[in-house]
Amino acid sequence: SLDISQDDELGNLAHSFNVMSDNLQKSTTSIKSLENEVASHKQTENDLRRSEKKYRALFESINDSVYVHLLTEDDLPGRFIEVNKIACKKMGYSKQEFLKLTPHDLRVPNDKTNPLEIRKKLLSHDNTIFETRHLTKEGQLIPVESHIQLLDYDGQRAVLSIARDITERKQSEKNLSRMFQFADYMVCIADLEKGHFTKISPAFTKHLGWSEKEMLSKPILDFIHPTDVKKTTNIIKE
Repeated sequence: SLDISQDDELGNLAHSFNVMSDNLQKSTTSIKSLENEVASHKQTENDLRRSEKKYRALFESINDSVYVHLLTEDDLPGRFIEVNKIACKKMGYSKQEFLKLTPHDLRVPNDKTNPLEIRKKLLSHDNTIFETRHLTKEGQLIPVESHIQLLDYDGQRAVLSIARDITERKQSEKNLSRMFQFADYMVCIADLEKGHFTKISPAFTKHLGWSEKEMLSKPILDFIHPTDVKKTTNIIKE
């Protein structure tokens, strides 16, 4: 700033210069503040883009069908707003087609799954797991284990659903059940920690004379000859 002690034209000029200088400094400060704000905003945008890329990469890398659908004001399933590529491939819909559907469109008519009970568990605990079947665009039935979770999606209540195709598991269960049913020899599944049978083949009841109910309700050692109890106990512990 300039000395304005003189009360003449030069003093007035100095005063004007000082006012202009102060305004310029304030303007420069405001510009720098604006630049910092713009830089911060750009950094925030870049961070959001990186987060979105990571989210999208994770969303698409999951080897199960992933869906996100809205909830209506009545807590009923609304339309889909996100699906991954696996879901599109499994169900036979394009993403554009999917975004016009709701979970109801994937339900099998007269399915045994109770949607009211599922909704009750979801709203009470924020998440739940259940087995159901999905109906593809071509009419194929796919058994799935579905894990659903409540979430906030851009301020809207929504549900994230991860559905695992359990076709192979169900087929294995059928094969195992068939093997138990028709095996001529004694086959069993046991819970060694509890020391009880959980499943036995009909050959057990045929050869030992006990009913299935009796054999499942009593400890395994009750069916072992007294001289073999100690040896059997050691085997179980191992």
